[in-house]
Amino acid sequence: MKKESPKNLHEQRRESSELIILISAEELFARKGYHGVSMNEIAKHSEVSKGLLYHYYESKESLLKAIFQSAFDKMASNFEALEQFDGKDLIRYLIDQAFDFLMYQRDLQRLMIGLAVQVHDLPFVKEIATKKMASHKLLLTSTFEELGYDDPEGEALAFGALLDGIGLQLMVLDIDYDLPKMKEHLYLKYAL
Repeated sequence: MKKESPKNLHEQRRESSELIILISAEELFARKGYHGVSMNEIAKHSEVSKGLLYHYYESKESLLKAIFQSAFDKMASNFEALEQFDGKDLIRYLIDQAFDFLMYQRDLQRLMIGLAVQVHDLPFVKEIATKKMASHKLLLTSTFEELGYDDPEGEALAFGALLDGIGLQLMVLDIDYDLPKMKEHLYLKYAL
């Protein structure tokens, strides 16, 4: 049996510590809001020293940026998969991805919605969201144009607003919200 080199073990521990910190911070930010959480609280929740936390992240903002970067890296890998779809298949795929996110990424969803109303305090959040929205809008506009919509750009904006609104309602209503019914409604709306 091959023995792990000390460098590999050190690297694994480092990655594990960083992941634990990111998960803890995401959970705390989602529950208490970005401004309601201190770095000390994140260190305690992560069960790491404050020094180690600051070794990886120089500030609470850099930690939040890392959370966003991780989330958008995952979304980007899903975005690359979009090239294999077109037309209605693409719309179905986007709906499925959005609803999977709503079902399985509740903390991140709660965090993102909370930050959305604070974009003036955190300009980088607006910058990231604007870039994401621009790339999705281009893709959706061309898709709705391909599908023959009279106003493909308007439909692209409405599609995004529908998904955002569903996410907001889910967060507010939580268990009383019939997510499968909404997903089925979107399938019917777009004749999927």
